[in-house]
Amino acid sequence: MSAKAKKRSPQGEFRALTQFEKLPPDHATFLVDDDGSEPHLQNGEYAVIDTSDREPAHGEIYLIQFSEHSRRYIKQLKHDYVNITGPEAEPSLVWWVCELRGFRKTHERSHGVPIFAGLSEGPYQTANVGKILIGRIVGYARSPLGRLFDGKAVRA
Repeated sequence: MSAKAKKRSPQGEFRALTQFEKLPPDHATFLVDDDGSEPHLQNGEYAVIDTSDREPAHGEIYLIQFSEHSRRYIKQLKHDYVNITGPEAEPSLVWWVCELRGFRKTHERSHGVPIFAGLSEGPYQTANVGKILIGRIVGYARSPLGRLFDGKAVRA
């Protein structure tokens, strides 16, 4: 969130996630390294992940990994019923993986052309979206709280 936006808000900083000072069992932290989840998760904070909760739910935020050796991302899941099988077929439940902050223009340019962020991926069927979920993000922390998820394991 920009400094200007924080100054204008009479309520202060808007957050929809709980701040953790101690991690419950089956939880870990993950370093937030971009602005795609602001204002709820900010660059330099730690997302608190419930690694036991991998059930897709509309509107929830997850730590996601698209393939075994790829980078991990903080993304929001959204669903809808769409015909993905052909003409006259019944709509199926499908999922999209999106940035919480949505589609937006960045401050970067490539050869004079503005760069945009926040594209979504999908549609995914329920069985396939479950395979990319590492855990649901349930809060944030100012430090790793002793259990930083680095991708291969949780370091204590």
